Amino acid sequence: MSAQIVTPSRWVDGYFHPSSEDELIALVRLARREGVSLRVRGSGHSIAAAIDTDGRARASREPSRDIDVSLDRYTRIDIDVASRRVTVQAGCRLGDDPRDPTGLATLESSLVAQLDRVGLALPDLGGVTHQTVAGFLMTGSCGAVSYTHLTLPTSDLV
Repeated sequence: MSAQIVTPSRWVDGYFHPSSEDELIALVRLARREGVSLRVRGSGHSIAAAIDTDGRARASREPSRDIDVSLDRYTRIDIDVASRRVTVQAGCRLGDDPRDPTGLATLESSLVAQLDRVGLALPDLGGVTHQTVAGFLMTGSCGAVSYTHLTLPTSDLV
C-alpha cells in the first residue's frame, strides 16, 4: 500500500508552500475538486494581477477559497557535471532575492551560485536575477504572463 499524499495547508501569508511534486499534484487535484482557481507565484517580479488569483486580489474584502501557491520550498538543484545536465525545480531562483520574505532566496542557494561552484554557468543572464526558473521561462523573462503549454511528466496524474 502506498503512502497517502497529504495536501499542504495554507500558511498565514495566504499561500500554500509545497515542497514536493506530490504536494503540487495534491493542490491541483484539490482545486479541481473544489472548482476553484489555482495560481503559482514565483518571486513576485510580475504585476500582482499576473501573480495572484482573483480571489487573493479580493481577499481584503472577502476570504478567498482560491489556491495561491508559492514555490519557495520547491527549489532542489541536481547537477551532473560529466554530462553538463542540470535539473532544477520550478521555485529555484536564478540569483538572490533581497525582497524574499522567507529569507530562503539567498545567493548561496541560487542556481547561478550552484553552477559556479562546479565550474558551469548560464550562457546569458539578464539583469533581473531574483526571478524563479519557472517565472523566467513562463514569462519569457519579461515579467508578464505568457500563455505557454508545457508537457509535464505528471500531467496524466492530475
